[in-house]
Amino acid sequence: MASGLESGPAWREWRMETASRAFQWGEWDCCCFAADWVAQVTGSDPLTPFRGKYASEREAARLFLPFGGLVGAIDSVMERSEDPLIGVIETEAGSAAAIWRRPFWAFLSPGGVKMAKGDAIAGWRECRQQ
Repeated sequence: MASGLESGPAWREWRMETASRAFQWGEWDCCCFAADWVAQVTGSDPLTPFRGKYASEREAARLFLPFGGLVGAIDSVMERSEDPLIGVIETEAGSAAAIWRRPFWAFLSPGGVKMAKGDAIAGWRECRQQ
């Protein structure tokens, strides 16, 4: 179970620390945003197997293809949960990894952090043992 870090002051502090980062595929995109929050809360980085292996949307799609896409890639490194830290949501631009911020999903887009309401395709809380 995650600590109290996932709420209130810790979230605001982390967002302030990361607010100036510009969107860049493979460095600071929706997956990095969600994975860095999981690492902040749990101490485990679910993106470790994928970091440094893509630098564009096309390369990310190619990297996740053997897993069936983004949801399958996250399934390969995290356990699904009914009380998630992160999830995959559908946005106007397609699927995005997002952070659950009751009652909204926070996700990173090229235009910055956005909030969305709605159900996730799937949600995760804990990293698998690696």
